[in-house]
Amino acid sequence: TRAGAWMGISVPVGDTTVTAPAARQPLFVVPSDATADPPPTRLSRKQLDFIYSLARGQGIARDQVATRCLELYERKPEYLSKQQASDLIKVLQGQGGAR
Repeated sequence: TRAGAWMGISVPVGDTTVTAPAARQPLFVVPSDATADPPPTRLSRKQLDFIYSLARGQGIARDQVATRCLELYERKPEYLSKQQASDLIKVLQGQGGAR
């Protein structure tokens, strides 16, 4: 039939025509690296506020915090991972080195 031919492949077999179903397109494509480890989660609002609070207590301006984050982590403070934020907090508290 025309509808069968439109939806798939029609092959004559004896007196009848057999129509194979059309290949279905996936609703979405999963990237090949989807099973890889997920990206680290972003810092919490509390961590960001604490970073700015510690910096302010040491006379460090927000733009200086942003500049230092770009130098150390290649991203603005708002986009640090939880671990990067934790490391930066330790540095601001004088308990360790960044990175």
